[in-house]
Amino acid sequence: MFNQVSSDPSAGVIAWSPPRVGWLKCNTDAAVFANEGRVGLGSVIRDESGKFVAGLCCNIRGNFSPRDAEVLSIREALSWLKSMKLSKVIIETDCLQEFNALVDIKSPLNSFGSIVLDCKCIADSIGDIIFSFVRRSANSATHLVARAGNSLPGREEWRYVPPSWLISML
Repeated sequence: MFNQVSSDPSAGVIAWSPPRVGWLKCNTDAAVFANEGRVGLGSVIRDESGKFVAGLCCNIRGNFSPRDAEVLSIREALSWLKSMKLSKVIIETDCLQEFNALVDIKSPLNSFGSIVLDCKCIADSIGDIIFSFVRRSANSATHLVARAGNSLPGREEWRYVPPSWLISML
């Protein structure tokens, strides 16, 4: 079963900090572009020294609430982590409502709850996943990646070398 961080999430980490030794940290975020009818999803993985490991950016067509878009970004990140066979990952989000739903034993009985349940199942299948809440200021690089999703025709991935427009944010 995945681990859950539930220590006073209302405080939230203010600046990005590296994961413990032997772990990775995957920050996730979403950007809603209501006028275009789509959302951008972004994930950035860094190691214990803060070094960029991988990044993912994509967009999904549809009108989603910010809450639903945020949980879709977690599901996309978890699926991506699973496809790369990565575990021992701390998943950070700046959406408190999403974090609370992910660490709660019950999931709401609605579309949001269905996506949350998907996230829990994928995390369970990976093992060694920790969910953590951070302030938006600790998630700024990933927010930039999610916003970039609006200008991409599909999905973009980077391994070991971030795109030039992201370097200054890492």
